Amino acid sequence: MFKKAAVAFALITTLSVGAAYAASDDYDKGVAFLRAGRAEEALKVLTPLSRKDPKDPYVRYHIGLALYKMGSLDEASEEFNKAAEISGGKAREELGIGAAFSNLGIAYYRKKELAKAEEALLRALDFDTSDGDSRYYLGLVLTDKGLYAGALSQLDMAFSLKASDTKAKAAVLVARGLVFYRQEDMGKAVAEFGRALEADPDSVQGLYYMGLANYRE
Repeated sequence: MFKKAAVAFALITTLSVGAAYAASDDYDKGVAFLRAGRAEEALKVLTPLSRKDPKDPYVRYHIGLALYKMGSLDEASEEFNKAAEISGGKAREELGIGAAFSNLGIAYYRKKELAKAEEALLRALDFDTSDGDSRYYLGLVLTDKGLYAGALSQLDMAFSLKASDTKAKAAVLVARGLVFYRQEDMGKAVAEFGRALEADPDSVQGLYYMGLANYRE
């Protein structure tokens, strides 16, 4: 289904050209702290490395992950942007920076910081236009902002990209139904919620919103 704002760690085993610390003991220690869920300790180890060489994308990326885990989303965004700026093609692919921005956007959405969520999700799509998760959440963001045409466009793309995932398809259809529900078009809302329940009869959201829409209609 759709990702749950969880951090995906880069599995880096070799040093990329120009990355001075990505094979050092302190770097490995910082990444190990992150994997163990000890973000504050990771930050204490990695920050001095970044001060020594601000242009090491691996260190900056993992500092961003530590800040993300600590809930410091704005600071994490700054680090991810710096990592994206200074990384080359290989490093950018290894790091999965697009996924980092996607998770950041989801976290902002859940805090209802819609402008920052939209910015992060669009940034994620700069790296991967076929990211169905980012398109789904961008659709939710645009729905909350009242930009319904844009929301439906993103949700349609998410639906196509998630065609093989039944539960994800149902979630997209529920989101489409909510777009029509917000516009007081209960006929179309009921139709979308019905499609969601056809895709996933156990969809709690589909059942809930179908009941609301039928009552309103």
